[in-house]
Amino acid sequence: MSHNHCQIWVHVVWTTKDRENLFTTDFLYHKIKPLLRKIALENDIQIGVVNGYKNHIHCLIRLKSTQSLSGNIQKLKGVSSRVINENKWFDFEFSWQIGYHALSVSPNRIQSVNNYIKKSVEKISNMSLDEELRDF
Repeated sequence: MSHNHCQIWVHVVWTTKDRENLFTTDFLYHKIKPLLRKIALENDIQIGVVNGYKNHIHCLIRLKSTQSLSGNIQKLKGVSSRVINENKWFDFEFSWQIGYHALSVSPNRIQSVNNYIKKSVEKISNMSLDEELRDF
């Protein structure tokens, strides 16, 4: 085989520092999601879908054979926090919580995970992040 074929999909969740509720739906839609997509595009990171809630982000990422999950997440979190702070989107220094939660996704479950992430704001409005991750 002369070419690599890689179907590694990962559902990743990360939180704001101390899980502080900082994001409104409007802020996520108009600021955070476009920023993460821009960072992904500039760094050759394939994002299937991105969404979030008041204090966390869900992202479905497809890894290329030359990429590491930790490298991609470091890029998304690091660059986004730098841009948020440079643009003073908050009147304090923003940062993400250290670490992330990651689950591998079988190629035949991509569509259902896409749907789950797209609808996560509606589904989890009455759940804690721990409950959400446990139920997923």
